[in-house]
Amino acid sequence: MANILIIDDDAMVSELLAIYISRSGHKSYSASSYEEAEAIFSNGGIDAVFCDYKLPECSGLQMYSMFKDLRAKEDLRFALITGAVMGQEEKKFIDTEGINYIVKPFSEQDIKKLLSDFSL
Repeated sequence: MANILIIDDDAMVSELLAIYISRSGHKSYSASSYEEAEAIFSNGGIDAVFCDYKLPECSGLQMYSMFKDLRAKEDLRFALITGAVMGQEEKKFIDTEGINYIVKPFSEQDIKKLLSDFSL
């Protein structure tokens, strides 16, 4: 069983992700801000992060960079969840960093694939 941190300011998206994660046999923790997410992540035991691309206080890419500073890149399983159109610069960063992402609306199969890609 893996521990997955969900970061999204939309409670319905967080709840849906939590259901899909639970059905896959894993446990989820939810945060709607960087401060909440950092507190959960810093306690240890988080195996992967699913983060909304657009958050009120920062972007998902900024969130990725902050978490990368807390844990070595090779140990950070991080996925963006987006409903937004990304620019070329953002896509290049995602590709360069090897960040997984899925597009909203997502399905339970999309989440299972992410978990599989993360070997969870």
